[in-house]
Amino acid sequence: MAKPQQGDRILVLTPHWLEQILALKKTLEIRGSKLKPGRYFLGCGGRIYASAILDAPIAIENVAQWVALREDHKVKTDALPYRKTYGLPIKKLTQLKKAVPYIHPRGAIGIVRYNGSSR
Repeated sequence: MAKPQQGDRILVLTPHWLEQILALKKTLEIRGSKLKPGRYFLGCGGRIYASAILDAPIAIENVAQWVALREDHKVKTDALPYRKTYGLPIKKLTQLKKAVPYIHPRGAIGIVRYNGSSR
């Protein structure tokens, strides 16, 4: 598995959701905007732990659809979390042998671009 290169996308996650993805329990990431399909590195706390291929986003348009997908996204609430909610299928997860540090721009949330190591 190659290390991230300048400009690669990093999907920023909380420790809980990163752990669920790495354990192969969570296969659908939830976001409030469409993300382009393709490779993303998975990061948390200024470190990259894996890469994944994200498939085309799924528009989640109602509570029934949201609840039906719960086994994949693992979010326990019955209400949609965003005005526009999208599920991003996680495909081909590859964990890095060693976490790679990255510089997290101040105030950035959701997606950041790899801009070198912080160490």
